[in-house]
Amino acid sequence: MQKKIIIAIAAVSRIVGLEPVVQVLYRKNAVAVVAKPPSVPVHASPYVGGTIKKIEEKPLLQRARDALGSRINLVHRLDRGASGCVLCVCIDRCREPQTLTSELHEALRVGRKRYVALVRGTRVFKGQSLGDNHTWFDIERPIKDSRGKINDARTSFRFLGYANHLNSDRCSLVLAEPQRSGRWHQIRRHLNGLSHPIIGDSSHGNSQTNRFWREHRGLPAERILLHLARIQIPPTSACPEGIDVSCPLPSDFSEILASDTLTEITTSPIARQLFQEETSLYLPLSKALQVY
Repeated sequence: MQKKIIIAIAAVSRIVGLEPVVQVLYRKNAVAVVAKPPSVPVHASPYVGGTIKKIEEKPLLQRARDALGSRINLVHRLDRGASGCVLCVCIDRCREPQTLTSELHEALRVGRKRYVALVRGTRVFKGQSLGDNHTWFDIERPIKDSRGKINDARTSFRFLGYANHLNSDRCSLVLAEPQRSGRWHQIRRHLNGLSHPIIGDSSHGNSQTNRFWREHRGLPAERILLHLARIQIPPTSACPEGIDVSCPLPSDFSEILASDTLTEITTSPIARQLFQEETSLYLPLSKALQVY
């Protein structure tokens, strides 16, 4: 598969998480892909409250069930603050939902997941630039899981551009693709290890930066600017042609990028060529973005 992706902007409410029904991006037989809204947990838990009382508390699991008209299994998960593609199985539409869920989980593991992130910093780490001539580069650093086990982890990154008006506004737009098996918070931890934490990341990010963005840039609560923009999986028994689905950027992310002081697509020929190689970003044009 070529490294290309289409990212669009969703025409959804600016009030994050208040739409009770999610957008269905793909559906075939018992397999579906839905768009997880930001700041919405994937399921009820003691951390987010086990009782669903209001629409804004309704987890993705229930929202997807309502949208698809079936009980569902989630093949994978996204953090509460993140947004993007979530692959799921409609339990009521297949004979062996657990088998299908396992099959799709393995297919997704060997497939590809492409993320978009807005991070603090301008691609300089320990006095050196990350990635030469706008190219992809790999970071390979072991990650310890919740049980203390050390696992190999490798992530591919591509820095697309940056804004550098003020110290607190220093940010870059990054594409990220986990290689092999995705580890717990792999992208978040690898970017933080490069001193480019994702904006809004309360676990591995910078609290002062996050507070600035919430108070002065309108970053919603419980939001991390990480979006799973595309999933590609090889053929399976349920989907012989494979799956290749893109998810639009939600409005909160796109509106932050549309600010005159933040990272956006520039009109410069170099930037246009860069994005033509990698992606089509349907975002407002601005001179705020500088090309590396």
